[in-house]
Amino acid sequence: MGHIDSSLQDSSATVHATAERASMPASIYALPTELIGEILEAWQALDPSAPESAVCVCRSWRSIALSMSTLWRVLTLGSAGIKVPLWHTRSHGRIEHLRLLANAIPRYFPMFGTLLDSAQLARLCSLECRLPEWLRYDVLRRMPQLRNLRVVITGNPVTLVWEVLASLESLRILDLVNAYPQDDRPLPFPKLRVVRLQCHEGAHLLRFLLKTCSGLPLEEAALSLRQAGDKAITHPNERDLVNLGSARCDYESLRHLRLEGKMDWHLLTSRLYLPDLRTIVMNNFPSPSAAACFGDLRPLEAPIRSLTISTHDHLAIEEGLSILIQLEGVPTLEHLRITGYLSDTFLDGLGEAYQPNLAHIDLSGCEGVSPAAAVRLAIARIESGHPLRRITLNGCPWVTPDLIPLVQDIGPTVEYSQRIAPIIPRGWSNWTFAQR
Repeated sequence: MGHIDSSLQDSSATVHATAERASMPASIYALPTELIGEILEAWQALDPSAPESAVCVCRSWRSIALSMSTLWRVLTLGSAGIKVPLWHTRSHGRIEHLRLLANAIPRYFPMFGTLLDSAQLARLCSLECRLPEWLRYDVLRRMPQLRNLRVVITGNPVTLVWEVLASLESLRILDLVNAYPQDDRPLPFPKLRVVRLQCHEGAHLLRFLLKTCSGLPLEEAALSLRQAGDKAITHPNERDLVNLGSARCDYESLRHLRLEGKMDWHLLTSRLYLPDLRTIVMNNFPSPSAAACFGDLRPLEAPIRSLTISTHDHLAIEEGLSILIQLEGVPTLEHLRITGYLSDTFLDGLGEAYQPNLAHIDLSGCEGVSPAAAVRLAIARIESGHPLRRITLNGCPWVTPDLIPLVQDIGPTVEYSQRIAPIIPRGWSNWTFAQR
């Protein structure tokens, strides 16, 4: 009496659970079992910084591409996905970021080009491609909302014809790797705010900012000389220098500037006027040139908040002292990162310098400094009335086990690991393509 059959109870629970699952939206586990493993494997390869789930379409599970791609805003296509019928009307309704990552013309390129012609591209806001063949005027003109364009060319550089891109009136970010501008004519993109150019010739880098982008209200610019053995041409010829002229180019809205590579950047910085500059990055700089470039970029009214200098030339010791003297005229500085060969004299001078807002000093990878100098730096900043909040010593070979607790007892937080973080300063916008 009062006994309840456990089998009936289990059966009732099963029915209740089944009904509850039926009311829930379909999940990945509603798919056939043999596909789940493939999907989860692709899921692990996703870009974690994507705004929503992104998927790399593989041949092994192309049969579900049509049904699943309606969920994605970011779609990555390599050579393996060329034959997938992605441009069916059901398959691309929400895609906003398209990445075409094939480095060579696929075998079925004509077929894919035909399918691309019938695609709905009106909502696309980011396009990344590695073949100039993807850049067709008849396709680009159907992307009125395209804001981000990234062109990455491997091998021989290509020349971009601005007439092909002229329809991209909403373009805000232009990122070119080994793709040269057609000529020195101004870019036809009135809303462009961020530019990035990497190439093997210094003359192209100089002309890009002084000529091609002249007149645009840029906010960020990054120029990088790509070293490829002896292929890099670091110094412009006399004709290029004459064409550049000597007049200064005004960028009143430019806040972030990043220069990278071993060339004479003074040819560029001496021709720039940047009254609102906030962030300066000089990565892999030759010496002695960083001090000269910093002097060019440091008009007294510029509210510079972040300075990053990376050079492994032994002359960086003397150059660091020159920069230290110039920092006296930058009271707005909050973040300082210097990587290279320094000295105790530099740190002692930095502790005594008048930098009322300097809160973070990053010495990651620095050599030639003693632990005692780091202690004196922390004490000197406190005695000056402007204590540090943070000191970063990642990858510094001179750090001893007792140094970190000693400095932390003085006041500032110490960040230390054996790995050196990339040269990405505070305040620098994230270049992750899908996030823009």
